[in-house]
Amino acid sequence: MRWAGIMAAVCTACLCSSPTSSSAPVTVKLYVAATGGSEVYVIDVDTNAIIKTLNVGKQPHGIAATTDGRWVWIATEGDGKIHKIDAVHDVVTANFNLGPYQQEMEITNDGRLLYTGRFMDGCYDVFDTKKGKVVAHLPVDGSPHNVVKAANDSRFMYLAPMNHGRGLRRSRKICHLPWSTARLRRQTQGRVHNQ
Repeated sequence: MRWAGIMAAVCTACLCSSPTSSSAPVTVKLYVAATGGSEVYVIDVDTNAIIKTLNVGKQPHGIAATTDGRWVWIATEGDGKIHKIDAVHDVVTANFNLGPYQQEMEITNDGRLLYTGRFMDGCYDVFDTKKGKVVAHLPVDGSPHNVVKAANDSRFMYLAPMNHGRGLRRSRKICHLPWSTARLRRQTQGRVHNQ
């Protein structure tokens, strides 16, 4: 099978390229979360048509896709779950309970670790996609919301919590940490690197 990589990941939508079968041409699809509802819309970018509607749970918020375009992950804020979507067949293949207020998410280049903020709980969760469980909780100052993988240096995840106890202003503190599983265990025992 041919796989084209992830092309973009912005807010509550991500753009993936994946074949619908081994002999079919690559289809570029946009996954859009209906944050006020419970759906994720799969849109064929070439035709601008909704080709599938997936019911994932209450208030889908964060979306991340593997770099090969094979899997899309959705965080649902209202019910505290993450959902794994098969991007070839556009079906939900697994659901995991992580706790309430799941926010934006990002996945490591190897597809192993998924980072998601828990807005009201003051920490980011690190979910191991192979083990199917949270392997680390990263406490931060403020309300965890954004997480981004640096385009020019894929060794780090950047965590950007909001407000730091000062209303709803955005934080000027950016936390970064190495994303590999072995380094995560060594370097995040009770701390996150702040810039």
